Amino acid sequence: MFGDERRREINLGGAQLTATQQSVLAQVQQQRQRRQNERMRLEAAVVIQATWRAYTEASRTREILRREFNAEPLGTLRSTRLLLFGGGDSSGMLNWTNAALSTGNSFIIDRMSGSDAMSWLVLLKHVAYKILKHVTNDPV
Repeated sequence: MFGDERRREINLGGAQLTATQQSVLAQVQQQRQRRQNERMRLEAAVVIQATWRAYTEASRTREILRREFNAEPLGTLRSTRLLLFGGGDSSGMLNWTNAALSTGNSFIIDRMSGSDAMSWLVLLKHVAYKILKHVTNDPV
């Protein structure tokens, strides 16, 4: 008991765990970089998913508006709104324009004398702009 009180030495089989300060800092920096890369990857995935959802939802909404436009009689206030807000493609624009031209001046005059005259004025301005834009893009 009071004899030789030396510390007992344990042989770990050659394993030495002496890490320098530089190696610890390098390891920490690599871990930080991995976490940063993972965050960036997740943020990019969120952006891609949001973009895809927006695209598919816009396509779905345009298709619904297009079906409603095709079901609506041409020349009504609702069909004109549907034409402007995504329901009317080139063929819809052509059909609407032909329906308006086939009735002559009465198409515009009748609509400007009703209770929805201001709505028609705004809508016709936008339709005229859309027709001119379409004609300049595809003059044939």
